[in-house]
Amino acid sequence: MSTIFVKGLVFDGIHDVSPEERKRAQPFGVDVELEVDIERAEGSDRLEDTVDYKRLKSVVQAVIQGSPRNLVEKLASDIAEKILLADSRICSTTVSVKKLGVWDNGIPGVVITKKRN
Repeated sequence: MSTIFVKGLVFDGIHDVSPEERKRAQPFGVDVELEVDIERAEGSDRLEDTVDYKRLKSVVQAVIQGSPRNLVEKLASDIAEKILLADSRICSTTVSVKKLGVWDNGIPGVVITKKRN
């Protein structure tokens, strides 16, 4: 197995428990790591033999910009589940979600790992 990653994605979304923070979109930072067998892609050098980064980015964007969640834990879990559904070759995914615009000192967030059953 190898790791494919996309780091530093930023999309605006409306996710929080507090009514004040639900009034406007705020930036969320996302890093994604995938455990994938890339042996076929190493030999073929063809995009269809690996996970498409653009598709991965689109999945993250759709969840962040989609329906509001109260907790970043739920947001990260939903992103991980959608990623696993997007490509059956993904064995597991680790998703980090950070609330970038909440505090002036520090960045809260969560890291979650989900494995294919």
